[in-house]
Formats: sequence, C-alpha cells, structure tokens
Amino acid sequence: MSGTRSLLEYVDHLHEHFLHPSAIRAGYYVTPTEPGYSVEMKAASMDMYTFPGEPGVSWWHSDAARTILEGERF
Repeated sequence: MSGTRSLLEYVDHLHEHFLHPSAIRAGYYVTPTEPGYSVEMKAASMDMYTFPGEPGVSWWHSDAARTILEGERF
C-alpha cells in the first residue's frame, strides 16, 4: 500500500473466524499488533468450512449446503 488511492477489503461478517481480526475505527483500518497479516483462521472454522470436509463436522454435509452442491431444481 502506498497510502494514496489504495483500497482494502474489510469483511466484518467474517471476523469471528479469525484469530486476530482486523478492525476499522473512525473510518480507518487499524493495523493489528499481533505478528502476521491478520489472516490466520481459527481451527474450528477451518474444520467447519473446508471442502469437502468430514460428515458430522463440516458445513458441506449440512442441509444448508445441499442447494449449493446439488443446484436448485425448478
């Protein structure tokens, strides 16, 4: 980032899946104080959403995922 005309994507609805989520305060991105790029995900989230995942653990084996996997039927 140069600080001029830079763009960052901030996805607040995913913060619960990260060990050190980023933050926005007063309209500015706040750099995390933990080492790294703030992209390390929690093990439970990785287990839940890794495809294809394990039956009984992964979201991909749920009824909610069925429409994505099988497609909508008209």
